[in-house]
Amino acid sequence: MDDLYQLVDQLNEVKADKDHVISLIDFKSDKRDLELKVGRDDFDHCMAIVDQSLRDVLEKIDGQVRTDSYIGSRARDIFRHAVF
Repeated sequence: MDDLYQLVDQLNEVKADKDHVISLIDFKSDKRDLELKVGRDDFDHCMAIVDQSLRDVLEKIDGQVRTDSYIGSRARDIFRHAVF
């Protein structure tokens, strides 16, 4: 009978250890998930950089369109006044 009680005690200890290990694994999982998340300040900073980059690109495109338009109008003027 004593052997049976010892066996039950051992099984309870193993079960407790298993539950403890599972809880540690869950905690580490949650910690890893949290580390993968981006903070609001980091997100806002990165989005500001993206926003500025897009504004710069749009400004360059607008400048190129204006330049192309100017060159086109000058070319038309030149050809209009050219003597062939």
